[in-house]
Amino acid sequence: MYREMGRGILQGIRDSTALVVCVKFTDDSLQIDELLTVNPDSSTDMILKANPVSEMAIMKSVPERQMVYWGLHGDSKPLMAYAKRVIAEMPFDQLMREKFAQSMGIMRDVKFGTIAGGGNLTLNDNGAMTLFGITEVGPIAKIREAFAVLGGNTEYEIAGIRQRQSYSNDAEQIDGLSVDVFTFEQTVPPELDPLGMQKALNEKLYGPNGLTQRIVTKDNVMYQATGGGTAAMQQLLKSEPWSDAHLLSARGRLPDKANLIILVDMPSSFLAFAKLMVSTGVLPIPLQENQLDGLELPASYAGFSLMAEPQRLSGRSSLPIESFQAFVKIGMHIQQLRAEQAGSRPACV
Repeated sequence: MYREMGRGILQGIRDSTALVVCVKFTDDSLQIDELLTVNPDSSTDMILKANPVSEMAIMKSVPERQMVYWGLHGDSKPLMAYAKRVIAEMPFDQLMREKFAQSMGIMRDVKFGTIAGGGNLTLNDNGAMTLFGITEVGPIAKIREAFAVLGGNTEYEIAGIRQRQSYSNDAEQIDGLSVDVFTFEQTVPPELDPLGMQKALNEKLYGPNGLTQRIVTKDNVMYQATGGGTAAMQQLLKSEPWSDAHLLSARGRLPDKANLIILVDMPSSFLAFAKLMVSTGVLPIPLQENQLDGLELPASYAGFSLMAEPQRLSGRSSLPIESFQAFVKIGMHIQQLRAEQAGSRPACV
């Protein structure tokens, strides 16, 4: 896998003619633009030409108030071929290899449009992680068949870790739509997890019953909700286009069309992950979960994009000033907690 990635990077370097980086400060953000140009009709240029850009409009149908959003559009054939090579190098048993081969064979005729999604971390008893996905894909019947082949009541082991997964067609109904349900459970033996950290983290992320994903297909669009129960899928299906000013502003700082777009609320993501790690109780972190509850941060989405054109690959990073301010606020809050803890210690006699 890494050998193939290394070859691709080296080939891109050989084909390149120039790399230009421009840093610009605006009234509300730091913007970094990168432009890589390559030789006409080189192998890298052929890849760039084969990946048309898109507005990725369905990205704005992913529910608001998530910590991270992504959109991807391009030629899916190289991605599928790459996934096939990666799977071939994974230490699966013969049964799983056959299942993967059969599933990939079914998906050979599948065509993908835009793939969009978003996710959040919210501590609760049913799992902290919620992920949403919307994918333009067809024919839908092929996707459902491939998933059923791959996920149907299978157990296997990777590096001593037991994995169990199942896939049930038409397992539920939501608003008159059929719902397929995929479940995944992982069992880490004590000798590989002596502190119980992985077990505690899995339970916090996915809940006591492991990862559960619900899938609805409608009009050549696949909707996926991981975590959050049936309420998450209902939220996704009923989601309205974005009206949140922070999201729209972050998207507006990036090109109208691209191949890859990522929007991430970095301060809130950092704080949520810190709360998650503290809540597991398996790391010697000198903080209590409730000590972070009072820290309120306004949403501030950084944006990242990649856009392929003939002989050109351009990228943009946009970091809003509110993100810098939020990290300063986090730092000051932690310093205050440390000072309070130091002041509460008994004086030495």
